[in-house]
Amino acid sequence: LTDDAGNRSANDRQQVEQEEPRQPSTWQMIKYGYNEMVNAIIRPPRAEYTMEMLGPVKFVMNGVQFQRDDLELTNQFGKKVVCSHWEPAPQYRVKTRLPCIIYLHGNASCRAEALECLPLVLSSGLTLFSLDLSGS
Repeated sequence: LTDDAGNRSANDRQQVEQEEPRQPSTWQMIKYGYNEMVNAIIRPPRAEYTMEMLGPVKFVMNGVQFQRDDLELTNQFGKKVVCSHWEPAPQYRVKTRLPCIIYLHGNASCRAEALECLPLVLSSGLTLFSLDLSGS
């Protein structure tokens, strides 16, 4: 009900405020769905892992002892970047300096993804460095 000026009464305003919120329009639902789909591709949930999933810190492969050194770097934004470097133990190194493969994981993954190529890289006389990329 409204008065002569077209204003609602206080009772009518309370009734409107107590009504259920309006359902989103079809356009709003499409826009929301599109944004969720884009975020699932561009910003999917980051892979989670534990340090145990990176394997032992020291291990033997083909009679050679290797080690994993974990370290933290700081990027240009002041964010911590965690890394792992797999290499022969000092007494098994054939040279002081060895070539290193830097493994950059895929979208929504982590440094543990590098474990797939670890046997090939280490048995080829190379070292492997992997890091958790921080995104942009």
